[in-house]
Amino acid sequence: MMASVIPAFVGMLALALLPHDGYLWTRWGMYLITIIGNVAGPLIWTLLPSNVAGRTKKSVTGTVLFIAYCTGNCIGAQVFQAKDAPRYIRAIVICSVMYGLEFVLMVAWRAYYMWQNRRRDKMVAALGLSPAEAIHQGRLNAESDMTDYENIHFRYSV
Repeated sequence: MMASVIPAFVGMLALALLPHDGYLWTRWGMYLITIIGNVAGPLIWTLLPSNVAGRTKKSVTGTVLFIAYCTGNCIGAQVFQAKDAPRYIRAIVICSVMYGLEFVLMVAWRAYYMWQNRRRDKMVAALGLSPAEAIHQGRLNAESDMTDYENIHFRYSV
């Protein structure tokens, strides 16, 4: 996900900063590499459910993600205003900043999951369980509809 956002960030920023006259093929190239940023969306939609335990929590998380996605699309369209036509530099810079923010949030998200996994490994080791026993206990806890916060045997996918 992070690798797909970097070219989109660079492409958007270049589209805003390159002069309008000349550089036609460079601007086309920058536009085309922004498309790669769309890969992160489906990856988030598939990674998030695997990192949430508990049926209710998984449903609520999916709903909140969908509402946030729709809200972001509604707000994002509003930054392209007629007064900025035809180049829409302000809107393109805002889109570029959003790609940058997305990258930072993905790094923080990954770091948090890695920290949680290490913390949980230490807690399970303190209980004296073997890795096979911990996996088995994690599956039993999942069947009892424990959330990822409650189940110390749950491991986040990174």
